[in-house]
Amino acid sequence: MVDWIIDNGTTILLAAFVILGALLFWRKGAMVSKRARKIKEYAAEIGWTHEASSQKLNAFMLESDLVNFAPYSDTEAQPRKITLLNILSATDTMLFDYSSSGFEVDKTILFARVRGVDFPHFLLKPKGLLEKAEKLAGFQKMDCPAGLSADYCLVGESAADVDQLFRPRVLDALSFRTDFCVEVWSDRILITTDERLRLMSTEGSGANRIGLFDFQDYRKFHQDAMRLVNSLAAELED
Repeated sequence: MVDWIIDNGTTILLAAFVILGALLFWRKGAMVSKRARKIKEYAAEIGWTHEASSQKLNAFMLESDLVNFAPYSDTEAQPRKITLLNILSATDTMLFDYSSSGFEVDKTILFARVRGVDFPHFLLKPKGLLEKAEKLAGFQKMDCPAGLSADYCLVGESAADVDQLFRPRVLDALSFRTDFCVEVWSDRILITTDERLRLMSTEGSGANRIGLFDFQDYRKFHQDAMRLVNSLAAELED
């Protein structure tokens, strides 16, 4: 018996590793399934619905119609369903899919991704921070559409230093003003307090006008989304 064990030691070790790996894989799958069920239940409490799971993204998809989003073909904002993806495969990453325009969040920074270009967005810190962004992140001021009293209109390419610029938590960045509007274009983002932006006709605004966002609605949506992520993080820590 001892000789057989010695002769087949390598085989026995390999078999043990295979069994151990299978047990660990099964346990991980069970944990993910339990976590997904809890998130689905929690999401339902705050008005989100589970839509589908993507094997490619290892995603748990949720939808909400809490946000008013006006594409360039509309003159007034209309409720649109928002899809929250990929909250199981990475606890610190969310992707908000707005058809042609998306938002990416990692608990500390919020980007607007427009046709492959990353813009810092909703990080409405005092003017000094935006000036710093211009100098260090390569963003430049540009003329805003005539007739709008825009506070800032920035344009730029993907910035390597942007993560260092906007380390404060997203919710902190959202906390000081809620009466802003944002107009998203394919080549720039317009941040303004001008009420006319919400009512402006799209005539003459250009085909690259992607959408219009109302901060008051988005803030509520974003807080609910962050509650989901924090709930998931707590599950992972258990």
